Amino acid sequence: MGKFFWWLNQEEIPLRLEAITSETVRFFLAYFRADAKEGRWEEARPNTAAAARPSTVDTYFRCLRAFFNFVVREGLIGESPLKKVTPPRIPKDQIQPFTTEQAQALVDAAKKSDQPHRNAALLLILLDTGLRVSELCSLTLSAVDPETKDLSVTGKGGKRTGPCSAPAARSWPPQTLPPPRLRPGRCAPPGHRRPGLVASRRE
Repeated sequence: MGKFFWWLNQEEIPLRLEAITSETVRFFLAYFRADAKEGRWEEARPNTAAAARPSTVDTYFRCLRAFFNFVVREGLIGESPLKKVTPPRIPKDQIQPFTTEQAQALVDAAKKSDQPHRNAALLLILLDTGLRVSELCSLTLSAVDPETKDLSVTGKGGKRTGPCSAPAARSWPPQTLPPPRLRPGRCAPPGHRRPGLVASRRE
């Protein structure tokens, strides 16, 4: 809701419930669908200027709908302004998976890197499990079942466990380096002290 209020201020729309109409909500959602040359939220990050994905627009729509449904139940307004707003359409299969050829090309490239065993193993894990990079970087050795090679991951949606394919399982554990040259992966959480699964050389 904070970003909605920020946008209302930018548009000089009063922060009053009765001032929010269906048209206001439509303009707000349209604001996300287009590029913003000067960025959004007064942030300098490049991704704040790009048009939002349909799923992101839908998230804002559902957040606003929940808020105004609550306001109606509390008797503060008679009807939600979102009642006449059509929910954003989310295309199916928005993210296309890698083809077999593309996946193999990635693995081949990893095998030609300066740490071929480690990098190929990490790529196979990502391809097998669909982990986010941050989830992979935060894994510890204790997350791997030594018998089944299953991974236990705590991320969005809570804790989940999943298997790896035979090629990925055979690569366990990813290549590590002598202790004096180890450092946690760049994505390791602050204060992370447990043995990390992802390690790289000092630069």
